[in-house]
Amino acid sequence: MALAAQVPVTNIQVGDKFLMGNLNTMLGACDEHYYNTALDPQFDPIYPDLQPGGYNSSGCGIYQPLRVIAIAYAWNEASFSDKYIHRQCLEFLKLGQQGVTVVTGSGDRGPADQLGYCIDPATGNATVEEGHFSSVFPASCPWVTTVGGTQLQNTDNSTWSQGTPFPPETAMNENITNSGGGFSRLFPAP
Repeated sequence: MALAAQVPVTNIQVGDKFLMGNLNTMLGACDEHYYNTALDPQFDPIYPDLQPGGYNSSGCGIYQPLRVIAIAYAWNEASFSDKYIHRQCLEFLKLGQQGVTVVTGSGDRGPADQLGYCIDPATGNATVEEGHFSSVFPASCPWVTTVGGTQLQNTDNSTWSQGTPFPPETAMNENITNSGGGFSRLFPAP
């Protein structure tokens, strides 16, 4: 998992065997006020989980945020209320003000959501293969660094400066997996 030798890595897991965690429960673990005011039972699991074998604590505000947080998954912005997305994005701003860098993937379906859908202009739902671009979150938040995927092109014509064949690097575009755009329907471009 480390990108360089001797770099310690902490794997953050949220949720238990009954309630699936998400970004909000992870953010709440570092900020008790956020946990107590921003979680929405419509989208977020609420702890303690009183089921036998469930996590029997809230875990809110007890962890110090790491200096770099890398998030490898994405959700469709249209799946959540604007208020929910804005509040979560503000928490990323707060982390940045504490010196925390948040890096997130740009998504896997180009300008569509994670399932390959676009936004239906009539309903605003992500349900059609044609329509408006569908942005993914948290890549759409202006307070995170969004990183897109790349790939090496298969070619015999390109060479590295030492004469060894070295294919050119391009944005990821492999069958149905394409690097996302890092754009938003809610936040203006920085």
